[in-house]
Amino acid sequence: MHIDKPDSLHTMGLDFTNQRIRAVQLTLRKGKPVVDRLFDLPIASHNADPAQPPHYILEHDEPAFRDAVSRNLTVSTMAGGEVLVRQLEVKLKKVADIDAVLSFQAEPVLPYPVDNAFMDRVILSETTEGRNLALLAVRRDHLQQHLELWRAFEVEPEVVAASPAALAAFVSHLSPFDPLQCVIHLGDAQTSCILMRENKLLAAQACFQGLNQLRAACVQDNPGKEEQYFNQLNFADIQKESTPHLAEALDNLRMEITRTLYALSKQAKGQEFDRLVATGDGVVLNQLASVLLKPLLQATNRTFTVLEAPEGLGINSNQLQEYAIPFGAALMALPGGEMVNFRQGEFAYPLPWKRYQTPVIFYLALCAGLAAAIFFAGNSYIRYQEDGLRKEYSELLQSLNRPYTEFEKSFSKKSPDGEKVISIRQLTQADIANRLQALQKEIESSPETYPLLPNVPTVSDLLAWLSTHPNVVSRDPKSGKVTPLLQLENLTYTMLKRPEQTKKQEKYQVKVELEFSSETPKAAREFHDALIAPNAMVDPKGEVKWSTNRGLYRASFFLKDKTVYPTPSS
Repeated sequence: MHIDKPDSLHTMGLDFTNQRIRAVQLTLRKGKPVVDRLFDLPIASHNADPAQPPHYILEHDEPAFRDAVSRNLTVSTMAGGEVLVRQLEVKLKKVADIDAVLSFQAEPVLPYPVDNAFMDRVILSETTEGRNLALLAVRRDHLQQHLELWRAFEVEPEVVAASPAALAAFVSHLSPFDPLQCVIHLGDAQTSCILMRENKLLAAQACFQGLNQLRAACVQDNPGKEEQYFNQLNFADIQKESTPHLAEALDNLRMEITRTLYALSKQAKGQEFDRLVATGDGVVLNQLASVLLKPLLQATNRTFTVLEAPEGLGINSNQLQEYAIPFGAALMALPGGEMVNFRQGEFAYPLPWKRYQTPVIFYLALCAGLAAAIFFAGNSYIRYQEDGLRKEYSELLQSLNRPYTEFEKSFSKKSPDGEKVISIRQLTQADIANRLQALQKEIESSPETYPLLPNVPTVSDLLAWLSTHPNVVSRDPKSGKVTPLLQLENLTYTMLKRPEQTKKQEKYQVKVELEFSSETPKAAREFHDALIAPNAMVDPKGEVKWSTNRGLYRASFFLKDKTVYPTPSS
């Protein structure tokens, strides 16, 4: 037996009660559920044929409700009176094996044929031989009626859960309690009672009396009074003399709840529950829960609890009670929730991908956008690389003293395709590769030469540079009088390296050593700074040395080499 149990970060619990649809839209944020929106929609019924079931429609169209249903994982709940909850022990431990034999194991505890049942289970505990389960089952006709009811509102719930399981999820989330406890949900049409242990559903029982019987009795005692009058009553002040029908209805409901609790306690196997929790619309009414449960609490030492809304949930405590069942249904569908789903087999959800359509479309659109961005970025990077390659090719031609236009003309003459001279920006990588191959052949075929005429500053160039340097001599702009700032004592001009027949790869290198004196150390320091700064004479790649001794300064540096050297062949 395969049971689909989807989950989502955005869920919506649905409940149909007292001619109203109540829905809770939840979102999981930072690991905690937050209420995004509550829906309370009145329902109108139309009975064209009294022999047929009533046809329900929404009194007012709610686009926001329909949009929320289409966007969220929707979970509807079947009433407690339609759900059978039984305890079951299975001599198996693997979940897959338990699901495979669940129908066979459940047959003895069901009051109707197993073929007519749709079941799910909650794993309670593990024993030495197997597992203890809580079996939940509904009849086929009830499940079909439930789905047809929601389809009348154009709603196809993805999950059909049980209201007892939703109540268990509601209580375990808001107030975890490991010992045995009882939860009483005071609803409009029914009053549901469930047993829980270790925050899991153990058993459930429902009585078909609720707030509707109290409202009808109140109308009998107070004809013409609006429902608001009933909501404002203090039920601790109800007297038989003034409101006999309402007092009788209260007694009947109290007896039904007591009877239901005693029947439920039999499934606890002799154990007494330690806590009683009240939920539902009846808790919101003034003193109603206390009046109904007072005799039961007086006979025992059980604690009585009404759950409060925690901070950050998004709703107040009254709303929390009124929306307890849809809130619990939405909780079950969040990641990590204890899901119960009766949509199986022939009633399986027909559109499993509907909720994922918008995210999948959005994901595919993002993928397409990312692919386009990568494509354009890749093209831009390739163009950038090609521009860099063209620049390096141009610099190569300049270093070889081959003007681009001249080389293109010579290359086009040698090309078998008769290429014309084209702009360097139009060259592709293949074009540049072809031209580099042609250059390589030219270099390999040309004789190996080396420059015999150096292009470095001569001694006269050096002396002329020094005689006009503003840090060596000072010239009056008006009179033109020249005043030396430094006194040159000695100059050495030495060629350290030069190409030779045995050293064709060597380059020209000239070293200059100066000895000079200065009247002020400041002038000497400024001349030193001028040697280090970019200028037309000193090679910035060479080392500039500086020393001083008793007012005599020594400086050594290398001259720039502007000689054009042939590219060595490989």
